[in-house]
Amino acid sequence: MKVDRIIEGAIATLGGGESEPGFGFVEAVAIAEGRVVAVGPAAEIRAVAGRTTRRTILEPDEAAVPGLTDAHFHLADTALAAVRLDLTPAATIEAGLARIGAAHRALTDPSAWLRGAGWDIRRWGRWPTAADLGAVAPGRAVLLWSHDLHAIWASARALEMAGLDRATTEPPGGLIRRLEDGSPAGVLHEAATALVTRSAPDPRPEELERLIE
Repeated sequence: MKVDRIIEGAIATLGGGESEPGFGFVEAVAIAEGRVVAVGPAAEIRAVAGRTTRRTILEPDEAAVPGLTDAHFHLADTALAAVRLDLTPAATIEAGLARIGAAHRALTDPSAWLRGAGWDIRRWGRWPTAADLGAVAPGRAVLLWSHDLHAIWASARALEMAGLDRATTEPPGGLIRRLEDGSPAGVLHEAATALVTRSAPDPRPEELERLIE
């Protein structure tokens, strides 16, 4: 086997240590034809090198970590997005609120959730609030994902149904934007999004099947 490259230094693997799974570190890795063929102590890896093997030594503050190249498709989410509110074309928050108001008026069921995505404060210039939603969709449970799916914008009704108030604590890895009195302002980030999304109804299987087709 011809080894094309050896990398020495802090090499992270997913093999874990002696007692725990997860990240573990080895001294070197050998690569042949684009694939990892050996990891372990530097002396052992050097032994498989040939005359043409390139050797890279990492700096003390550098580390090599496993990489993943992945292409995939969220089929169900794409099907749902096709029939939900899209705020991507809204260049301003006023334009976004106009779209939300129109979608609210188009729903004949007052208990139906208004779902969508696509808002972006880089376009809008400020964080949206539950009060903004209350002005254009009063009494409606509204749940709107940000363009990057790292935050949600929820209405007062959605926050109420989820049981959120000023006493609600943030989960690890989550953030609740708050008003001056400590009550939720309407935007929740990362792990905090589950505080509201778990209260939103899932689509029925037959409805999801229809939308996918």
